[in-house]
Amino acid sequence: MENFTLEVGADGVAIVTFAMPNRSMNIISHAVQDDLGLLAQRLHQDDAIVGAILCSGKASGFCAGADLVELQVDIERWREAATQEDLRAGLGEAGGFSRRIRNLETVCKPLVAVIGGVVLGGGLELALGCHHRIARRSAL
Repeated sequence: MENFTLEVGADGVAIVTFAMPNRSMNIISHAVQDDLGLLAQRLHQDDAIVGAILCSGKASGFCAGADLVELQVDIERWREAATQEDLRAGLGEAGGFSRRIRNLETVCKPLVAVIGGVVLGGGLELALGCHHRIARRSAL
């Protein structure tokens, strides 16, 4: 995973830090969505992990929402879909983020989001996909 680090303590609680490299703020990009899939898989399969705390490694806040540039490119590509197969593929891609959030919700281990600072759009969806949320007045 390039956007998340995971450290498991002796108590089995994993600290998951969301910190996109070379960005001042976390956003939901294609790469972050792929990493969320890997994160859910790791949490589900690693028996040493009994639960996880998701926090941001950015001073600007938790997450500012979707990568709007990537989203615009996706929307244009979906608009230009010429076949039913292309339309189905676009629909599958459009629902990918929701499926990844659902995969985190169903890892059968408690997941807590620590929210401070900005939490918008897809970032809020990510926080709401956790089983519990703790709000701070500001980012770390």
